[in-house]
Amino acid sequence: MSERQIESGANKYNGKNLLDEKFLSEVLCDKEACQYVLRKLLSVDDLTAKKVVDRVAVKNPQVSGEIVDVSAVDGRGFTWEIAVCRTDQVEPLHSRYEFARIVKRLEDDGEGYSDTREMAVVYIGAVDHYGKGENIYTVRSYIKEMDKPLDDGTRIIFANAEADDGSEAAAMLQYFKTADPENMSQSALSERVRQLKLDAAQ
Repeated sequence: MSERQIESGANKYNGKNLLDEKFLSEVLCDKEACQYVLRKLLSVDDLTAKKVVDRVAVKNPQVSGEIVDVSAVDGRGFTWEIAVCRTDQVEPLHSRYEFARIVKRLEDDGEGYSDTREMAVVYIGAVDHYGKGENIYTVRSYIKEMDKPLDDGTRIIFANAEADDGSEAAAMLQYFKTADPENMSQSALSERVRQLKLDAAQ
């Protein structure tokens, strides 16, 4: 490989962190790295990613911030469909579009609404918009009059890298801000970052 090729490979990812849409997409298209991130953000330690689809490559001009779609299964055997987005804007109505898109895709694949047990839309951002010092804010349906959760299988996750609540997810999101290829603290995520930033230049 020529010096020019090595320099080009190194520069492609140099200076990028995991809050950069394109680099985040490159990283999360690796199933092991994606699985690691989603386990932390969803608090599902036995989640296994089965399929990851790059949404950045789709380049929908009407919707920005879509990173990947993930099909997964957990230890209970429950199937998951997950949309991961990168945004610094809190737009709750956007989640309706993402859920509708997931359902449409399942219908196109010939699956019924009950075939997928869990659906999630995950937003990853730089800013703690809710200002409570939490790295993850989880939105679930509930019955107002009973103050009781409604287990309809849907959830929205707002994750941010600004806060640091001391959790494992917080440590991972702090790593998002640097994506230092020499920092191997985040298992499969670190391995993927290192692969793209260092191995790609060799």
